[in-house]
Amino acid sequence: MTLEILIIVAAVMFMASYWVCAGQRNKLIQIEYSYTGSKGPAHWRELFPNSAGPCQSPINIVLDDAIAMHVGGADGELRFSEEYSRTPKQMCIHNDGNSVTLYVDFGNDPRPAVMRGPRGEKFEFANASFRWGPNDQEGSEHTINYQNYAMELQAIYIKGSRRYCNCSQAAEDNAMLIISYLFQVSQTENHYLTPLILSLPRIAAIQRTTPVCPIPLFFIMPPFVSKYVSYCGSLTFPPCTEGVYWIVQTDPLAISSAQVDQFRKLRSSSGLLENNRRPLQDGNGREITFYI
Repeated sequence: MTLEILIIVAAVMFMASYWVCAGQRNKLIQIEYSYTGSKGPAHWRELFPNSAGPCQSPINIVLDDAIAMHVGGADGELRFSEEYSRTPKQMCIHNDGNSVTLYVDFGNDPRPAVMRGPRGEKFEFANASFRWGPNDQEGSEHTINYQNYAMELQAIYIKGSRRYCNCSQAAEDNAMLIISYLFQVSQTENHYLTPLILSLPRIAAIQRTTPVCPIPLFFIMPPFVSKYVSYCGSLTFPPCTEGVYWIVQTDPLAISSAQVDQFRKLRSSSGLLENNRRPLQDGNGREITFYI
């Protein structure tokens, strides 16, 4: 057995055994959905009752309407643990037909965590999923002042060391925090994403997994201490369970147009996965806090 096969087998075993709470692994609760056709977002309210709730995500964020809060106090400080700068033992990506999800394995070492911040609690990193659209002007799920971005990376965190079979259970328990990074097209590539993007052809087909060269999460999703908004919402994919605490970083990261285009070459169960964004949902007067 070659070294490459051994690595792939190890990655698959890691994926199968690790507790990771990924919304894209909704097969655990037998949920089938898509972004087109009879199971697309236009039909989610009929298929998934939670998606008709009053606190759905994503939303448009109007910064002038948000409650401005200066960071530095106990309520506003956001601290990322030192594990963000450490290299995971394993890293892999998976195409489930609805998104690309990044998984990491730190073995017996502590996992990266977000501490304090608006909730004053500790949330451990679980996984991160990418959202994109048919072109560079329509890629993110969240918008800032109705400005869309080329891509959005949503990093899922679970409160403390709790374990859940799926994201819906964690959201119902108010134990989930999602940090959203927006990406804006630039003339230069995002070199930190290059190893991951170069691996995308290996997961072009649905339900494919491949290992990628591990790098610290610090480079993929850099920590920040200010210029972010927070609000209470939901999962942006079925069953769209409410109870998710969202943090959206308002300063976009850079990515090249060619890099984004590689995601559009992936396949879903019905063809190319050119769009995996849920349309904007009504804010319904929800409180949004802008930490500056």
